[in-house]
Amino acid sequence: MSANKSKADELKGQLDAQYGSRRAEIDAFKNQPVERVMQRLGERLKGVTIEIQPYRNDGSPTKIQLENVGGAK
Repeated sequence: MSANKSKADELKGQLDAQYGSRRAEIDAFKNQPVERVMQRLGERLKGVTIEIQPYRNDGSPTKIQLENVGGAK
């Protein structure tokens, strides 16, 4: 039982460290200027082609259909 408790404590420590790291990354990202955010988005979508077509031949469509063909990682 002690081994299980030790393993659980170890996993909890790892998860806490990962959470703290991600939280810091998210907070740092939030404080970046919009230009840097858009630049990173562009880097992530490099090589992805986005084709937009109206669902109906209508200037104000009531429904838009999204098809995920490829994608960023």
